Amino acid sequence: MNDDSVLTTLRSPDDARLTGALRYTVEESHDGALHAAFVLSPSARARVVDVALAPALAVPGVVDAFSGRDLEPRYFGRSLEDYPVLARDEVRFVGQRIAVVVAETPEAAAQGVDLVELQLVEEDPVLTVDEALAYGPARAVHRNVRAYSGSDPDHPDGNYQGGDMRADPRAQAVIDRAPAVAEATYRWERSHAAPLEPHACVVDATASRIDVRSTTKEPFRLRETLARLADVPVERVVVRPLPVGGDFGSKASPFLDAPCMIASLRNGRPVRATMSYVEELTTTSARHPGRMTIRVATDDDGMPSAVEVETLLDGGAFAAIKPQPTRVISIIGMPFAPYRLPALDERVAVTYSNTLPGGHVRAPGEMQSTFAGESHVDVLARRAGIDPLDYRVRLVSGVAYKDILERLRVVRDRWRREAAAGDERTRRRGLGLAIFQRAGGRGHTEAVASVDRDGVLIRLSVPEQGSGMYEVFRRIAADVLRLPADRIRVETAPTSDELPDRGAGASRVTVVAGQAVRDACVAVRDLLGGRPVEVTGDYWPGAVLGEGAAPVTARGTYGASGKAKPTYGGLLVDLAVDSESGHLELQRAHLVVDGGPVLDAVSYRGQLEGGFAFGLSQALYESLVSEGGQIVTGNLGDYKCAVAADMPPLTMELLPDSRQGGSSEVRGGVGELVNLGVAPAIANALADATGIRLRHLPMTANDVWDALRSGPAEENLDG
Repeated sequence: MNDDSVLTTLRSPDDARLTGALRYTVEESHDGALHAAFVLSPSARARVVDVALAPALAVPGVVDAFSGRDLEPRYFGRSLEDYPVLARDEVRFVGQRIAVVVAETPEAAAQGVDLVELQLVEEDPVLTVDEALAYGPARAVHRNVRAYSGSDPDHPDGNYQGGDMRADPRAQAVIDRAPAVAEATYRWERSHAAPLEPHACVVDATASRIDVRSTTKEPFRLRETLARLADVPVERVVVRPLPVGGDFGSKASPFLDAPCMIASLRNGRPVRATMSYVEELTTTSARHPGRMTIRVATDDDGMPSAVEVETLLDGGAFAAIKPQPTRVISIIGMPFAPYRLPALDERVAVTYSNTLPGGHVRAPGEMQSTFAGESHVDVLARRAGIDPLDYRVRLVSGVAYKDILERLRVVRDRWRREAAAGDERTRRRGLGLAIFQRAGGRGHTEAVASVDRDGVLIRLSVPEQGSGMYEVFRRIAADVLRLPADRIRVETAPTSDELPDRGAGASRVTVVAGQAVRDACVAVRDLLGGRPVEVTGDYWPGAVLGEGAAPVTARGTYGASGKAKPTYGGLLVDLAVDSESGHLELQRAHLVVDGGPVLDAVSYRGQLEGGFAFGLSQALYESLVSEGGQIVTGNLGDYKCAVAADMPPLTMELLPDSRQGGSSEVRGGVGELVNLGVAPAIANALADATGIRLRHLPMTANDVWDALRSGPAEENLDG
C-alpha cells in the first residue's frame, strides 16, 4: 500500500512564517544598540604582530574597536575549548575573527573594519589531512593542545585532533587469508549547512543581567558559555531564543554572541551583529572533508566475511564546534549500519589543519559513511553476480529493512517495465537504491503546561527552527488533553524560566521535547481531575475553571541517555545520464520510511522532502573549494545549492506503525534521515546506467564526463 496520501493533508495557513509576520533575530530592534563588524584574517596561518585600530576609531560614528590582543585569553568550545573569541598571537584560518569595530551604524562599522591595519608574519600552513600527518609536530597547528580546557593530559603532539575506534582483531586475520578482498577509497569535499537565515544576535549587558537575543539553537549551552567568558554566575545571563531559521547543525557556537557581549560590557550599550552570507560560508564551520577506505573479505558466495573501515577527516583549525569528547563526528557504526557482519573493525582519526573548522552539517558523519558503505555494498553485489537488492535482502539485519526492500522491489520492477517501453537515444538510464537509518539524540528537557479558561499554554526552551516542531507539540497536547489544537499555544521560554533543554539538534526534538510536553499535559490533566468529559456548549478548561480562577500549571520532564530507536529508510532513484555532457538528471525517486506514527503530516512530509533536497544538493553540487586555505566559493553565487527545479518527482511510502503503541508516542525523527541515502543511490544508479563508479562527492558533470571517457570502473577497486 502506498501511504503517500497520508502526507498530503494541508494545515491551515495560519503560520506567521507563511504570512511574513515571523520575526527573526536579524529583525529585532533595540533602542540605542550599537553595530559590530569584524576584522577577519586574510591568512591561513600567521603570527599577529600588531593590530592598528586608530584609523578605525577616527571614523565618524565608530565608538570602540578592540582586538584579541586587548583582552585576556578567552576561549570557547563545546568539548574542547580551543577556539579564541578573537585571535591574539596567531591566526589559524582565513576568516578567523581578529578584531571588532563597534559603531552607531552598520556602515560606519564596516568602514572602520576596512581601515584596520594588520601586521602579520606569514607561516607555512597545513592545508590537508595528508599534510597534517606528514608534518606532525614540526608544523603543528596548535603547539600545545593539552593546555586547553577539556583536553586529555595524554593528547599527543602534532596535528591529531581526535579519534575513535571499534576494534575487532578477527577482521584483519580473516582479510589476510581471504580468497578475495574488495578495497576502495571514498572521498568527499568540504560543504556547508548554508542556512538562508544568517547568524545574528543582540546582546545587552547594560543592566544587572546580560540579556541575549540570538539565533542559537542551544540557549542553555550559550548561557553557560557566556557566563564563563564574562566570569559571572549563570543566573546573570538570560538567553531569549528567537526563531532560528535554517540551521542544519550550524548554529551552536557563539561566533557573534561572545564578542558582542564583550563589546556591550565595554561600552555600556546593547550591541548587535549579523553575518553576511560570505561570513556564513567562510567564517563558521563546515562538513569535514575526508576519505574512507573500506576493505571487505568475501566468501565463495561473494558475501562479506570481514570488514575493515579506516576514515581520515580534516577537522580544520579548531575542534570547538564538536560536543563529543572524542572530537569525532558520527562515523563509527554507520557505513554498514543496516547489515549483519561477522567481523567489523572501524577506526577514525581527525586532524587539525589551517582551514575552516569542521563542524556539524545535517547528519554529520552519517551522510559520508552511508555514501561509502552503500556504494561498496553495490560493488560487492555486482562482483558476486547478485542483484543489488537481493544481495541486501540476504545481508540486512531486522524485519524493517526486509519490508523496505520488498516495497522498493515492487516499484523498481514497475519502473524497469516502463523503461523498456521507452526510447532513450542520447541518454543512458539507470536505477539505484540505498538503505539507511538514523537514531535521534536524547538528553533532558522540561516543559510547563498551564490551563485556564482561555485554553492551554505550553512553554519550553527549545528554539523554533522552522521544522514544524511547535505544531507537533500542539498535536501532542491536543491528543493528551482531548482538546482542539487551536485551543493550545506554544511559546519559547527564556533561560531564566529554568526549563532546561539541550537545544534543537540531533533529530531529538520530537523524541525528547515531545515527551516532556506529553508529560506536562498528563500532569496538568491529572490535576484537573483526569480526562475531560463532553460538555455541551463548552470546552474542558471552561467547564473546570471558574471565572477568575488561577491557571492550573504542571511541569513535565523527560530525560534519557544514548540514542533513540532508529528510523529506517530506503530510496530508489531513476537516473538519466547525458553521454555527451556528463549531466545527471534524476527522473523520479521513491522513498520508503519506517519512522513510527506521523504526528503532523505537513511537517513530516516537509522534513522528508527537505532531507531529499539537501542530500541531492550535497551529492551533485555543493563544494566549498579552498585554494591555499582561502574559500573561493564563499558566496551563494559560486556555492551551488539544489533548488526546486532540480527536484524530481518524489513519491513516499510509509510502513504501517502498528508496531508502535499509542497515537502520539514517538520513536525518532526523520529530519536527518533521507539525505543519507541520496548520494549512494545516485552513485549506484550511475553504475547501473554506465558501468562507471564515482567515489567522490560531489559527483559533478565534469567527473561523469571524464569517467565516461575512461571506461567502466566497476571492477576498479583501488579508489
